[in-house]
Amino acid sequence: MNKPAQKVAELYYFELLPLHPQPQPLESLTSYLSRLAISNGFISFAALSELVFPAQHQASLYRFKDCPPLSLGKLPLITSHPATILLPTTFYHLARKFGRSVATAQVTHFLDGSLAQHLRFCPRCLQDYNCYFLTWRFKALRGCAEHGCHLLEQCGQCGQEIPLLTNPLSIGVCPGCKKALKSVVSPALSKRRREASLRQQRDLAYLLTPEPMEANEVAPQVVKQLGRDLRQRRLSRSQSIREVAKALKLPSAQIVFIEQGRLKQGTASFRAYQIYANYFDLTLFDLFAMVRAELV
Repeated sequence: MNKPAQKVAELYYFELLPLHPQPQPLESLTSYLSRLAISNGFISFAALSELVFPAQHQASLYRFKDCPPLSLGKLPLITSHPATILLPTTFYHLARKFGRSVATAQVTHFLDGSLAQHLRFCPRCLQDYNCYFLTWRFKALRGCAEHGCHLLEQCGQCGQEIPLLTNPLSIGVCPGCKKALKSVVSPALSKRRREASLRQQRDLAYLLTPEPMEANEVAPQVVKQLGRDLRQRRLSRSQSIREVAKALKLPSAQIVFIEQGRLKQGTASFRAYQIYANYFDLTLFDLFAMVRAELV
């Protein structure tokens, strides 16, 4: 090995963390970063920030809140995992499916009103998987279909909301009372709520997982066709945009933006898409499946 190549290899060896597990399916970025740091002996928020984004301010790490960062920093290097493994821990693929920019500010705007800004969790999932799932961030998901219980919004011991990233770093522990979150019993879901949670979980899992329809040349066509399909359903009921908007408690402009497939100069929010699809007893998974069949 020549000297330059040897130097690169040595640098890579020393920057690679001793323990670098893969993210679990649908695990959030904040959860993965916490697990990664803790397993390698880092419990300080500042140490984690310096490790992953040494050229940026500490606050930038928390500001992402599972949105795709402009750069993954040193994360691919220190974990030996490529972006294709790391980006599914963010809202990257959801934004791509709707033809949106994956810049943090734009994704935050698109998801405005859809996300909880603190941890929501299933105690039994914490027992089984010891991580936080990206799907838990969505307020529309009320419960865990796997365990048939409600997602909790706060510590069951002290009532404190749990930050997405704590300092010192921890997983499954309340930073206030230091009690284990997995020890709390969550109320059971009704049969109807459990079925609804199962549909919503499937919906979100699909949207957060990569697929070919996200390609730059395909996504805009998908969004436009999705809007045309919803418009056709509205017209089949002989309803005006104003009538539907009133029923859904949405601005009329949001319905217009959806039906026109707007990606610039006025766009609809993710929440509006969800509500409009549900109005016709459809999930977004259903809509995308129909569009996929129509565009083949």
